Amino acid sequence: MAASRTINDLIERVVGRMGMKRPGEDPDEDVAAEIKKQWPEIHASLVSQEIAYWPADAIPMQVFQDVTNLVALTIAPDFGAMPVVLSSIGSNDAEVAKDTTLRKLRDHKAKDFNEERGIVHYF
Repeated sequence: MAASRTINDLIERVVGRMGMKRPGEDPDEDVAAEIKKQWPEIHASLVSQEIAYWPADAIPMQVFQDVTNLVALTIAPDFGAMPVVLSSIGSNDAEVAKDTTLRKLRDHKAKDFNEERGIVHYF
């Protein structure tokens, strides 16, 4: 598998996306704990929808941005950070932003699948 990111990378990026951390600062422990708590459920949902094909602690670089957006959109309401998240991803509506993010993740999987099928091996 290509380069990937860990749950700790995801926490750093999500907390930043929520506007709750400045570069160089450690993420708030409560926010980090909530991401660690919810990520397995979010990942399991992506797997059951046949979107995620990667282990929970090895998020491919190709989808990391969209996974970050999805996690931020999911937990931001718990911390009152939804306006910051929506602004950072350029949307005004949380449900539209989630739908768009899920579509991008589905498109990524379809693209990877089609590219793999297009490879011809000559022996």
